[in-house]
Amino acid sequence: MKRRFLLIIAIAAIPFQLFAQTNCANLQAEVSMDGKYIYFSSNRAGNYDIYRCLSDGSGLEQLTSTAAEESNPAVSPDGSKVLYQLGSYGSAQVWVMNADGTEPARVSSGSRHRGFPNWSPDASKIVCEGWDDYNYPEIYIMDSDGSNEVKLTDDPGAFWNSAPQFNPSGSRIYFQKAYNADNYYVSMNPDGTDLDTITKPNSFGFAEFGLSFSKDGQKIIFSTTEYRKAVGNEGSDVIIANADGSDWTRVTQSTSNEYFYIPAFFKDTSSFLCSHTLSSASGNWQIIEYVRMDDTWAELTNCFNIGIQEVAGNFKVYPNPATSEWNITLAQPGSIGSVELISMEGRILHSWFVQSEDNSVTLTVPDVANGLYYLLIRSGGNRIMHPVSVVR
Repeated sequence: MKRRFLLIIAIAAIPFQLFAQTNCANLQAEVSMDGKYIYFSSNRAGNYDIYRCLSDGSGLEQLTSTAAEESNPAVSPDGSKVLYQLGSYGSAQVWVMNADGTEPARVSSGSRHRGFPNWSPDASKIVCEGWDDYNYPEIYIMDSDGSNEVKLTDDPGAFWNSAPQFNPSGSRIYFQKAYNADNYYVSMNPDGTDLDTITKPNSFGFAEFGLSFSKDGQKIIFSTTEYRKAVGNEGSDVIIANADGSDWTRVTQSTSNEYFYIPAFFKDTSSFLCSHTLSSASGNWQIIEYVRMDDTWAELTNCFNIGIQEVAGNFKVYPNPATSEWNITLAQPGSIGSVELISMEGRILHSWFVQSEDNSVTLTVPDVANGLYYLLIRSGGNRIMHPVSVVR
């Protein structure tokens, strides 16, 4: 499979303290209906919080910051509200906030667990999973303010009914059904009747998950471990199918322990977002935009507290790759205060305190291994992250 990674420059327009974990997980990408924002959950600052960025990865904003975990964001059809799950699995509740993170409020009133919330197409209803008396999830529906909750499924024993969502027309609710760890997809009417199988039941330990719809409701996209059975279920791939589950198309070709995780159609069905890792043990999951036509992808997230953004003509770093020195030149008059060399894992490897009044500076490449790095360039109130490589 042809793979091309696109390195992108990052910038922040106001002063702040840069931080990064060695690895982080950026998960559950959700695209606003107008395509402007990507909402997701990330543990880059410690525990999981909800973030959003613009569709090109720029303009990162942290929307939640509590001692609890926030995950599974779901944007309302008009883009004004975001549902999310607050709390750890098994003791979470459904919350809602404005799209900019203001006015958070609890919605659900369950005594134990309510999670994985999603809106109906007209935003009048919320579906979620939950339980009160035992530790196996069922599907619930409620009004958008949390009132009039109704339990739609009630399976005995170790059956799971989880992660529900409406199709775009509002005529069906799709959700995961499982006996222990063999998730597959089914659908039902909004009143809980007329259960229909979408993907066939799996043998123990293999699963479909992370389903979402095309805007017209004709296609579904989801992850599966079906193609990793021969190697111990180490990895997952993305499938696109008709809404009734027919006509599977395997889009990705994962290698051992590589995951393409929880996809969502992006600009149209020709591209999608998903979380990706080359090793689940690494703890490093980045949201990528995958373009089907040429089988390429670009990372839209990192582990810094700044977003990714293409900045054309703002400055020049050359040569790149470098062997002995870098020349940094700002396109506009200004001064360079300091520069830091940062590893791809976010560690500061070397610092230069320039304090130059000129708009250019020459730096000696320090004694580091060949590879990819970032230069963090401070100029006035700006912080500019630029990818560089060392080749000797």
